[in-house]
Amino acid sequence: MGNTFICTSFIISCAFVTSTIALSSSSPYTGVESSPSTFLDKKKEELFLRWFDDNADEVTEPKKLDVIGTIPPYVEGTLIRNGPGVFGTKERRYTHIFDGLAKLTRFEIRSGGVDGKSTVEFSSKFVASLWKKFLVDLNILVPSITIGQMEPKLNLFEKFVALVTGGLFDNVPGMHNVNVDALY
Repeated sequence: MGNTFICTSFIISCAFVTSTIALSSSSPYTGVESSPSTFLDKKKEELFLRWFDDNADEVTEPKKLDVIGTIPPYVEGTLIRNGPGVFGTKERRYTHIFDGLAKLTRFEIRSGGVDGKSTVEFSSKFVASLWKKFLVDLNILVPSITIGQMEPKLNLFEKFVALVTGGLFDNVPGMHNVNVDALY
């Protein structure tokens, strides 16, 4: 089912992303204590934490997905989403969703043709950046100014390096002056 586009799950996942999700205290991504009490809460937590899974693969040639169910004829066009693709190396990781390496995913949705069946094609690609070269190609996480902490935390020398390299951060072009910068 890896190449399947399920209409209802796509809508549910969009609604899920906008809902409030509590993370457990066992999560390495938060210091907030909470304990999911129901099966649904645990499932939401599990799905949310999957956002922090690294996915360095790119699908540069559009891949046709199997459609289960029907897509209304008025749902047609291209959906492009910007989201994280990689959060670090085995040695060090970003812990905030906004610090992940920018990756674009594209769904091309075409309404039914002669046979009435809609088609969906998927592709994904990282934003071409110096940070992508370091992190994905060279497996190096350069100390930098981030929104969240890195795990393990930066030492004093690495914090200095982060101040120097912060201006080189090009994962999101044009965002140098609007990022929330913090050194933890």
